[in-house]
Order: sequence, then C-alpha cells, then structure tokens
Amino acid sequence: MLNRKRSFVLQTVLATLLASPVAAVAQDRETEALHYFHAGQQLQQAGSYDAAAQQYLKVISLMPQAAEAYASLGLAWNAAGRYSESAQALAKAAKLKPGLPGVSLYFGIDLLKLDKRSAAIPHLEEALRLEPTNKQAYLWLCAALSESGHIPEAV
Repeated sequence: MLNRKRSFVLQTVLATLLASPVAAVAQDRETEALHYFHAGQQLQQAGSYDAAAQQYLKVISLMPQAAEAYASLGLAWNAAGRYSESAQALAKAAKLKPGLPGVSLYFGIDLLKLDKRSAAIPHLEEALRLEPTNKQAYLWLCAALSESGHIPEAV
C-alpha cells in the first residue's frame, strides 16, 4: 500500500514538474504572439499594411490556430490590394472560427476583386446574415449579383 501511495505521489510530482515548463513556454509564446499582434494593429492603423502583415505572420508562426491573426492578416493584405493573399488568410480564419466579424465580408470582397463573382456571393450573403444592417455588405452583394447576371436578385 505504501509503495502504491509513493508511486502515485511520485507520478503526480513528476507530472507537475513536467507540465510547469510546458505551461511556462506556452505562456511565453502567447505573450510574444500578443506583442506581435499589437504591433501589427498599430502598423495597420498607421497604413503600413505590409509591415503589419509581417507581424501577423509572426503571430501565426507562434499560434497557428489563432483565427484572429489570420483575419487581421487578411484585412491588412486586403487594404494593401493583395486580394489573393487576403482571400487565403480569410478562408483560414473562417475555417478556424466561423462567424468571426468581418471575415465573410472581406472574403467576399476579395473574391469579387479577383473576378470570382459567383464564389463571392455566398460569403457576402453570410456577411449580411451575420450583420443584417451592414450597408457595405449589402452594396457588395448587389454588385456581385448584378455582375454575375443575377440582376433581379440584386434589386
């Protein structure tokens, strides 16, 4: 019985010791990622879209499942006119976290800018479903519908 208790205590202590450095590394990684994310936001607000994108890529390298980093990367590239890269980043953000604000709208806009009108329509409809009063989503959806030959639906 004593050996069993000792074994359990040793396993518990060992698990705690092993988990602590991992938890500390994870926390350091999150702190570093948050630093890059804030730097990206500041650069984006200053109009330095490519530099902002580089910061968001650093976040993604540290936290590859961070949907918000992909969304921010997509928005930065959209603002820089890099619609193909933006669409790829926004598609990843939508896959990781469906319904993330702005993703469907800008993904649809990117697809429209890339002359993929029919592909843009469901994303712009989703943007309107998520935000029914979003005038920008409505205008882009009307443009996508009319440019793809769906004029009655656009009106």
